[in-house]
Amino acid sequence: MSSNSSFPAFYKREITDSDKNKLIEIFSKIEKDRNASGFLEPVDWESLNLIDYPKVIKHPMDLGTCKGKLLNGEYKLFKDLMHDLNLIWTNCRTYNVPGSEIVNCANACEKKMRQLIEKQFKNVKIMEKLK
Repeated sequence: MSSNSSFPAFYKREITDSDKNKLIEIFSKIEKDRNASGFLEPVDWESLNLIDYPKVIKHPMDLGTCKGKLLNGEYKLFKDLMHDLNLIWTNCRTYNVPGSEIVNCANACEKKMRQLIEKQFKNVKIMEKLK
């Protein structure tokens, strides 16, 4: 079986209690990563004086919100969680300048998250973008 054939099955798969425990472990590891500090909570655009942020970023997302939704059982399928995780990184790249420190941190966190998920869920390659 090629790795491409695992994409649809993985993304359509329901998140079990066992999966949830593995994912919580992954979130705990990411939260400790120095690159993740800017993604742990919602962007406080008002205190950062980013007045155009709500106009540019229509669907804000952060790791803390994702973890909370996971803990509350709001993600039924992997594709829902993966969509929100992808939103964190794409929002960052949309709002910020390419090559900036925060974009570099987003890229590093995204890569680490992919690696941790692929390691925890064998024979799965995370798609670049979920449509």
